[in-house]
Amino acid sequence: MKNRVFLSAMLCGFLLLAASCRKPGRNLEPEPDTEFQSSIDVSYAGIVITDIDMICSFIGQNDYAPKFYSPAPCNSGTITASRNGDYIFIAFNNTKCLDGRVRDGSIAMYTGFINPNAKYYHDYEFQGKVSLLNYKVDGWAVELKNSFVITNKLTSPAFNPAQTNLSWSLNGDFVLKHPTDSNRNIHCNANLVKTLANTGDINIYHPKILTAISWSLATVRYTGTMFGETSRTVPFKYNINETQPLVRDFTCVPDRVSGTGSSAACNYIEEFHPFKDGRVTLTTSDLYPRDLSYGNEQNTYHDVKNSPLVLTPQCDNKGIVTIKGISYPVDFAKDYK
Repeated sequence: MKNRVFLSAMLCGFLLLAASCRKPGRNLEPEPDTEFQSSIDVSYAGIVITDIDMICSFIGQNDYAPKFYSPAPCNSGTITASRNGDYIFIAFNNTKCLDGRVRDGSIAMYTGFINPNAKYYHDYEFQGKVSLLNYKVDGWAVELKNSFVITNKLTSPAFNPAQTNLSWSLNGDFVLKHPTDSNRNIHCNANLVKTLANTGDINIYHPKILTAISWSLATVRYTGTMFGETSRTVPFKYNINETQPLVRDFTCVPDRVSGTGSSAACNYIEEFHPFKDGRVTLTTSDLYPRDLSYGNEQNTYHDVKNSPLVLTPQCDNKGIVTIKGISYPVDFAKDYK
């Protein structure tokens, strides 16, 4: 009996000694938060939504050959666009567009709400209610839970472009449905303000000549919020920094040459224009808020307290996601299968 008690005491002693020899805190170190997918998903939805508005920006001025969204060379897809009174239509037919995206289905816009004479996108009191008819981008079905309304924010028909930029509110509730995996569906309610940052440049907008806005030379900025769910059920909120709005510069072309390579005639400059600048706070689920910086890519992880983000915004589809003071480089999505 004494031997059993002695052996038990020895065993307990060894166990206590082994526990005391463990490195302190070894099993208590928290796993780093490296969830980037929500940032990529919501940024992709933002591109898809602002592209729909940009298509309406072209056809809302009777420009029925929207440069970024016209068919790329050597593909069988087509687009057709027209205006019938207060209704404007554009239809894609499995069309690979100059921005590299493949679009199918139709976009329609009704413009007779506030002022029947405000027929053009740049007009005072212009308002367009947008409908999507079997519309798809790279196989993703894009649907509206409620209407998508575009409203010109001019407060007077008489304004000085050198002093006041044209701007529009963009309000819509979208669902993006993945072609094969419903778990990747994205719901995104967008409440944005789009501003033509270089309205005062007469090469872009000339009110006396009353020609269409030259979107291919334009720089637009977005402020506002988006909210919804990624992965079908995970809630998010996306708040754009008012002092560092999202920027799409339509002279910024990250991928210069695309095409089949089978013929020089099939090659073209790809007109994909990402968010090249801007800062956003993204909250998702119960995770720590993410700080998204577009266009400030770096090649290695770094501590922002010791190495702040000071790089000049780049013309690319990259950025930085900062979580708990640690920044990580990220590639945002373009062709998102």
